[in-house]
Amino acid sequence: LQYEGKRLSFADLALQTEAGAYSGSGLIPVDLRGGPQGPQLVLDQPVDMALAGTTAQLDFLTPYFNIIDSLNGEFDLELVLSGTFAQLIRNGSLSVGNGKAEILAMENSVMGISGRLALEDNILTVENLTAYTPQEQIGGILEQLRQKMTASLTGTSTGQGHSHLAVSGTMDMGQFFRPYYDLQLVGEHIYFAAPLNEIEAIGTAHFEIVGRDTINISGEFVPDPGQLMIHLDLSSQEEPTVGESGSGPLLVYNVRVPFYAGA
Repeated sequence: LQYEGKRLSFADLALQTEAGAYSGSGLIPVDLRGGPQGPQLVLDQPVDMALAGTTAQLDFLTPYFNIIDSLNGEFDLELVLSGTFAQLIRNGSLSVGNGKAEILAMENSVMGISGRLALEDNILTVENLTAYTPQEQIGGILEQLRQKMTASLTGTSTGQGHSHLAVSGTMDMGQFFRPYYDLQLVGEHIYFAAPLNEIEAIGTAHFEIVGRDTINISGEFVPDPGQLMIHLDLSSQEEPTVGESGSGPLLVYNVRVPFYAGA
């Protein structure tokens, strides 16, 4: 490390964490003398920093993305920072393999995440990102027996086949911890369980996720034949509650689930 004239430079930086390893070099404008609050970043001076690493977790990012509870896998990342801290420019890439995500809008996991995302001038583009949802049996033992009997009599599948999930779109990372989402999610034979377990289904999904402070999740989920279970607790006297978003964005859902005869 070298510090001179409110400029901290470093080379061959090596950082080891419990989940991975990082390397980097660059220059950061910072006043180490600072004031009562300690060292202060110099906002109007050039930034030049490059980081690269491999990790099994992205726990340092997920707290800032309220729709994701956790994200684990095999990650390779590169990040280059330029501009100034007042107007930071970000470039880089993120590759993921064998990933697993817990998403707040779903009770079930998303697994087998694989793909690549490219960051260019603060715009994160999903170049290729696929996954699947583990196929679960809908309902209890009696419902499972009913599904198997129906499948046997009609010659149809019970819905336990292969699922496929693909994500495309962009995220504007100009405000890094308040990204603007413009994502599309398409899935076939995916398993979905609502957070309160009032709905379980396997089917085809087409969702759009758009917004920043208010994130609109809209689209359609079409259950496969015989693969929808609605749980109603008519004995409960409690009123439905709306989850608090805290300091994060407000999540607004507008998802259509069509009901067909025999579904």
